[in-house]
Amino acid sequence: MLRVIRVASAALWLMIAAESATAASCGAPSRVTPQMVAAMVDSVQVLTKDFADSLVHGPRYAESRVRLDAALRRLRDLAVPAPTPGLKTVLRLGELPAGSSPIVESATTALEDVKLFLGTYVQPLLRDHDSPRIESLMTPAMAILDSEAVTALERSETRLANYERKFGSKSVPMNPLETGLYFLLMQRVRGFGPSPECGPGPWEVVAAYSPMYVTISDKSATSTSVAEGGFRHYLFGPKWGQGGLKGLLRPAYYSFGAAFASEKDGALKSPFQGAGRVGGFLAWGDLKVAYLGGSRPRLLISRQFQLVRNVL
Repeated sequence: MLRVIRVASAALWLMIAAESATAASCGAPSRVTPQMVAAMVDSVQVLTKDFADSLVHGPRYAESRVRLDAALRRLRDLAVPAPTPGLKTVLRLGELPAGSSPIVESATTALEDVKLFLGTYVQPLLRDHDSPRIESLMTPAMAILDSEAVTALERSETRLANYERKFGSKSVPMNPLETGLYFLLMQRVRGFGPSPECGPGPWEVVAAYSPMYVTISDKSATSTSVAEGGFRHYLFGPKWGQGGLKGLLRPAYYSFGAAFASEKDGALKSPFQGAGRVGGFLAWGDLKVAYLGGSRPRLLISRQFQLVRNVL
């Protein structure tokens, strides 16, 4: 048991060190803030509404206006500041930040559509009409339509995609104990809670009871119940979280930690019954492998699964 505690402690320190490096890689806060993006969207919407009759309606105006409206919706989603996950979000009950759904239009494309519309239809209006109001509405847009805005909004896209990866429908639901530990660590340990630049931290606590492990005993397959205690790390980035066969190589997460089981094999048994057996588990995506030592050592295999969502 002492050895398991030492290994878990060393893993925790390595986790914190790795997370510090990850957080540093997110970059410094950008000059372009979510509030500036929201102000730009508001000003362009007001401009196109109040001066709709004055805009030059060329043959492709209707198509450009549709693209502009889609771009403004996307930019408003990206202007949402990184929130602290609430209980419903942590429990995977669907309350994700706006824009965490699959990306339809990239930040770069959205900004290009806005710039194209303003240059084609609004700039001529500004040249032909000496209107302080039109100029004041253009000011928020001209303040952020540059390469730094693209960088800031792409970072927002990444942040929202990370929320979908960690708290979306395909992530691992947490039980009440894991949820409580997550909220406890979220405020105290780097890597569990969110940051303004990176979004949600990639780490979670694993404190679960799994009755679905399978092992070979006396030349036949038998079930074994295992208590797991450790950590889960979500792998952010577009190359991870693949579906199908690619998911075996690039899953959405991995987890590791200590495994505890009763001295005898069997389903739905208390893992702390009798002398018990102690080992470790490792999960690569949904695939889990565990090893139990003691007088009856076992190699076990399972998949990530909950009999009752958010409970067991």
